[in-house]
Amino acid sequence: MSNNMDDNIGLGRSLEDILEEKGGWFHPLFYYTKDPDHYFARQDIKETMRRITARNLIIFSELKTVLDVLNKAAVPAIILKGLCLAEDYYPPGVRPLSDLDLLIKREDIEKSVKIINNLGYKLLGKGLPFSIHRDFAEKVTYHRTNGVMPVTLDLHTSLGPYPYLGRVKTAVLWQAARPRKVAGIDVLCLCPEHFLLHLCLHMFQHRYENWLFSACDMLLLTRRYHGDEINWSYFLKNVSDYKLHLPVAFSLKKTAKYFGRVSPGPVLEQLENYRAGIIEQKLFNYYFGKTGAKDKYLIQFLTQPGLISKARCLFITLFPSRRIIREIYPDSGNNIILYDYYFYYKFIFMEVWRYVTAMAGGANKH
Repeated sequence: MSNNMDDNIGLGRSLEDILEEKGGWFHPLFYYTKDPDHYFARQDIKETMRRITARNLIIFSELKTVLDVLNKAAVPAIILKGLCLAEDYYPPGVRPLSDLDLLIKREDIEKSVKIINNLGYKLLGKGLPFSIHRDFAEKVTYHRTNGVMPVTLDLHTSLGPYPYLGRVKTAVLWQAARPRKVAGIDVLCLCPEHFLLHLCLHMFQHRYENWLFSACDMLLLTRRYHGDEINWSYFLKNVSDYKLHLPVAFSLKKTAKYFGRVSPGPVLEQLENYRAGIIEQKLFNYYFGKTGAKDKYLIQFLTQPGLISKARCLFITLFPSRRIIREIYPDSGNNIILYDYYFYYKFIFMEVWRYVTAMAGGANKH
């Protein structure tokens, strides 16, 4: 991994500079991660901890509501990321929660959507229609504003960011999932190896903004298990089987830079010794510098397997039905403005052309 990439994402910056930029919401988690025995003596984080505790109580109450209705409909769900850690692994008021992330089986996604619609959740944001989110992003995001506070719910059918989404076999995740009790709720969580793998991918996805949460979660996970329950050979096998060396090595290296080593030395050494193919490295390098929503849609389109699925997505995007336009612009009434729609997506089409020509030029050089 090049030093230029390290510089681009701030590996040369101090944690103090990053903390000042992030603000106080992250401070309890940071100070606990750095010094779990003495963090509570700091008076400057007490008020933030109280606010985090209050917010997390609301999030967990909403989680219980969602899981109760899913369980009644015989829809299993695996809770992800901070939801599995904030209550039992961290002390109260340390790990702030921002939303609900659930892994749902693909065959249950439409049933799940109907269930959460009945709770007042609505598809979030302007953009692609539900079918494209489901088939390409393998995640649908919903928002509810009619409760104590607004809550965002992400229903995933796969894990990881593009261009790595879908590589991890979800059947394996479900087979290895472990039952736990979180905030008094019976839940399923990923096994330690898959949990760590997901945190690495999530940190890579958010490498320009909220990576600090994943870094601290990775450290806590490995501290909690003391390395004994984490089968590092199995972890590396998953990385190798799904060709995730580049994003995983990036996340482990960045966490070690700021907080200390997460994995045994030979693990990171083995990952860093991996030699990616030309196309794999080019795709990684290209995605590394992209941060916008339009870039995300482009990566989704280019890396989605199957010509038929690509053609279907392209056709729906170029020739949207009135139903899809209404779904994207729900407040437009009878005024369906195609200009706004095509203006939004023209930049994606232009970027696709630039990317394809750049890749073709790079391939010709080799």
